[in-house]
Amino acid sequence: MTISTNTNASSTSAIAKRAAEAKKIPRARDERLAECKRRLEQDWALERKRRFPTVLPEYENNQVCHPYVAMKAIFDALEKDDIIVSANATACVVAFQAGALKEGQRHWSNSGSATMGYDLPAAVGICAATNNERRVIALAGDGSIMMNIQEMSTAAQYRTPVKIFILNNRWMGMVRQWQELLHGGRYSESYSAALPDFVKLAEAYHAVGIRCEKPGDLDHAIKEMIKVKRPVIFDCMVEKHENCLPMIPSGAAHGRATSSAHRMGGTDRGVPPAYIGHPRSRDLPAARKRHGPGLPIHIAGS
Repeated sequence: MTISTNTNASSTSAIAKRAAEAKKIPRARDERLAECKRRLEQDWALERKRRFPTVLPEYENNQVCHPYVAMKAIFDALEKDDIIVSANATACVVAFQAGALKEGQRHWSNSGSATMGYDLPAAVGICAATNNERRVIALAGDGSIMMNIQEMSTAAQYRTPVKIFILNNRWMGMVRQWQELLHGGRYSESYSAALPDFVKLAEAYHAVGIRCEKPGDLDHAIKEMIKVKRPVIFDCMVEKHENCLPMIPSGAAHGRATSSAHRMGGTDRGVPPAYIGHPRSRDLPAARKRHGPGLPIHIAGS
């Protein structure tokens, strides 16, 4: 049999050419990734995020767990492929602000309608849909969790190992915040004066109850919750008067948003917040002259 030398040479040349092109692919990919990284470092939003972090160092020094610190701790402890379900109000807003998703994680929320009570039923349904194979953590407030707490029975009956992480501030937190910031501290039906003992309630539903009251115990308690293979109610006692900020009053422009400087303020602490254009801001003209238009301003005593 005769083999053409030209054919062999041509085939060898083609293979060598493809090999050379293949070697360029990782280099081109690395160059592209480097370019994306460079652009991310220059990104306006990420630059602001680095300059103005959501979880400030002083939040770590509280005697009581700070909701933003607690939320960051739970997200830091979770692993890839975990599923997070958040309810409404504080549990939703703080999760969006302080939580960082990892590869493979999913975050379910009903923030559009923001109805209370979404957390537990959604978590049970999602966990069941994965055949109880993926870890599901529901982030809830002490008010929202009470709306459908009976679904703990469903979780126990079907051995659905959902983890319910409650930010317990003993208030209808977002209602209290609006009453504090926009209605002169005239609180009405927003304080939860008769909450159950969530640890005992968990035990009544054949689940595990965990309570954390001190910031120093938070990380260890979260790890204990994650290890448990049964339904868990985690009662995290957090700062009662913490607000979710920035916040824009209904129908207002972005220029009237509150700033993070108000976070630990409040009318009950003698530091009432004020907004640009708010009718109670008596010193507004002078403040605008000092700070410029369109910026959130805090005027003590207004």
